[in-house]
Amino acid sequence: LVPEKDVAKVMAEAEVIRKKYCQTGEMKSSGVKDKRTNFQRRIRILDEILAIDFKFFALAVDKDAINKDSGLAYKGSFIKYVNSLLYSRLYRSIPDLIIYADEHGSEEFINSFSSYIEKNHIPDLFHRSGLEMVSSSSNVLVQMSDFLVGTLAKVYESKASAALREKYIELIENKTVDLVEWPTKYQSYFSPDTSGNEFDQEIHSHALKMAEGYAGSLSDSSVPDDHLRFVVLNHLVFISRMSAN
Repeated sequence: LVPEKDVAKVMAEAEVIRKKYCQTGEMKSSGVKDKRTNFQRRIRILDEILAIDFKFFALAVDKDAINKDSGLAYKGSFIKYVNSLLYSRLYRSIPDLIIYADEHGSEEFINSFSSYIEKNHIPDLFHRSGLEMVSSSSNVLVQMSDFLVGTLAKVYESKASAALREKYIELIENKTVDLVEWPTKYQSYFSPDTSGNEFDQEIHSHALKMAEGYAGSLSDSSVPDDHLRFVVLNHLVFISRMSAN
């Protein structure tokens, strides 16, 4: 997430990092293979990315928790559904938003997906918003998003070292506006501190469940005050899940 006036500057800064670590290649997570060295190269790249002025919104999906007999077992339906979860939340919070998405799949699927998003998640004619499908090779910020997503995946899939997990926490604390887990687990993102009597895991989980349930009831409301409640409540839930420890 970058203000339009800062896009050129942020792209130039990201391009410097890409050239330094990837030379003529793309800055993609799959291109950084340094597990044997405790992910030190990935951590160095993250350190430099942290110096860039941007924020990001992430959606983490636990595919093992999805009913295998549902329509989401099909790749096309799955991609459309999880992206609709992401984009509806983004457009709800930031009505004036241009999204640059990495091309994925056949031309037929891309056209179908673009039409689906524009029909369901572009707010109205009073907001400047849209969706553009681009090749990652032509947009260094799409490449940087790929790198960040790959890093989050290593943590969620328990493949990260302690050093990479520590850098991941720094990334989340400094650059994330929201991190949505679906299906929701109603728990903090990091293990809470249980050394004292001030924190109660069950109360915290119940409070998150109630808050997120109420936010869900506001998601389709056209009442302006409900829109504000939705945005503020989701931000408070994110802060609570971040600071439970």
